Amino acid sequence: MFLYIDKDFALDFESNLRSHNPVDYPVEHEVNGRLCQMFTKYAGLNIYTDVLFDELKDYYIFRQIGNVNTKFSLKDSFISWLSQTNSNIPVLAFTGSDISILESVRSSNGLVFTSENYISELSKIFNNEKSIRFTELNNRFNWSQLQPYLNWQTSSMVLVDNFILLNEGKISANLKPLLRSISLNKSVKKFKVLVNRDEYRQNRRADGPIDFSDIENDMEEFIDEIDADLSFQVKQYSRSNSKYDLHDRRLYMRYAIIEIGKGFDLLPVDVNKFTDRKIQISTIFTKDTHDDFRVFYKGIENLL
Repeated sequence: MFLYIDKDFALDFESNLRSHNPVDYPVEHEVNGRLCQMFTKYAGLNIYTDVLFDELKDYYIFRQIGNVNTKFSLKDSFISWLSQTNSNIPVLAFTGSDISILESVRSSNGLVFTSENYISELSKIFNNEKSIRFTELNNRFNWSQLQPYLNWQTSSMVLVDNFILLNEGKISANLKPLLRSISLNKSVKKFKVLVNRDEYRQNRRADGPIDFSDIENDMEEFIDEIDADLSFQVKQYSRSNSKYDLHDRRLYMRYAIIEIGKGFDLLPVDVNKFTDRKIQISTIFTKDTHDDFRVFYKGIENLL
């Protein structure tokens, strides 16, 4: 993850830490606390700032970040990197009111926050982090309920699932509705499904031998039917060329992960039976999710 913090934001943030107590400012306190966790716990960050290196120790934020991340680069390097960035890499910027940073980060589909809006904007994001338990739903789950959590600034999504393509029933009940919801996010141009081909060969629940190229063609026809500007691709891997256990079913976006209980293949469920399953939505502002992107997703990128 690439993180930019300028001098003005650092000063404002330190002032807010002193004034926003948990009793009188609960929302502000929570947001500042989450950012403090990021600055003190997140390793492997690429840090950029307009603060000179010999002045970093004068700022609370940079003293904290420096305990777990030792390499800092200057603003010009950040602007240069943005112009040639891989659109899948998370980019976060915190600025006082630097227009050049605002424009550069937004044009690269990064998330940028100012001293004036970071409390309200981050609060909205944190409200989208939740667990949706099926037992607590009044009605049968519908994929459209995920729509508020699919509207992220991301040009591509990767679904890791070894079961969603097993047969036409699962494709119709799960993959197609998911693609329909995703298509409403006009910034998403690519959708990939990563599957373990060994799992498919051994799985007796499959309708028969699976031709992934046929599935790709069928999904492209479906995407044309719903008039979506979205490409679809199935990528295969084998356990022999992966050290990662990709049994969990996850949908990776640029700044968030959606994980669904025993898999995206579980829908629809029988509403007359007790089903203790849940959908977990977590963002890059949660350390476990940051670690998943930093370590786990790198392995997925290699397989893709």
